[in-house]
Amino acid sequence: MFWGAVGYGYHSPLVAIRKRTVDEKTSGKYRLGLNSIQYCEEVLEPYILPLMKRISSRKNLEVIEDGAPSHTPKYTRAYRLQHGIYRLLWPASSPDLNLIENVWAWLKNNLRRQWRNPYKRPHNERSCASSLE
Repeated sequence: MFWGAVGYGYHSPLVAIRKRTVDEKTSGKYRLGLNSIQYCEEVLEPYILPLMKRISSRKNLEVIEDGAPSHTPKYTRAYRLQHGIYRLLWPASSPDLNLIENVWAWLKNNLRRQWRNPYKRPHNERSCASSLE
């Protein structure tokens, strides 16, 4: 899984999201995908907070997030509030309005074209991310 951000005149690096270990499982019903704690510690803190300091002349920066399970829990909402990260109210089921969804579609199409030959495809996240830069 990858994370990325785009804005007016800006794009973040493509970030490979680490798969959590079994020891990090918080309950029996959760799978090992991105959870709210990992999202805050590995995405918001190292990427969004520095971005806010670098590009925002005003104190409150609004972000657009989809309805992913890691974006909506109380923990994530509290973290965003504590750090002045404001989430733009966004209509449900409207990926066509979200710029990053168009970027992901463009990126996937280019990757499919570039790696039609299975032997040329990257074999891990690091080589995938480095081939996109």
